[in-house]
Amino acid sequence: MSRAYDPGLQPERTALAWTRTAVVLLLDSLLMLRIGLHDGSVAVIAISLSLFAACLFTFGFAKFRESKLTRGIHSLVPPAFVMRFVAFVTVLASLTAFFALLTPYFS
Repeated sequence: MSRAYDPGLQPERTALAWTRTAVVLLLDSLLMLRIGLHDGSVAVIAISLSLFAACLFTFGFAKFRESKLTRGIHSLVPPAFVMRFVAFVTVLASLTAFFALLTPYFS
């Protein structure tokens, strides 16, 4: 007797996590852009634009996963380079948020 596959809510939670990550990257990139434009720092603006590009990539991958899940494909495992990229960008976003907290712009 075979048992039907029941993925539960895990695929939906994973899709929401990808979307939340994209939203946080968007907010962080906008924050850094504001700081970069205010200070006139080209490096901060470049980091901001990089974070924005990563946000678009992450959001696109989230929508790709969501479309696969709605078609019933529940075994979609992200490629290793995607996971490494998102991990790197998340660390970069965390560091830039920490930088934003330490800058005198907000005092």
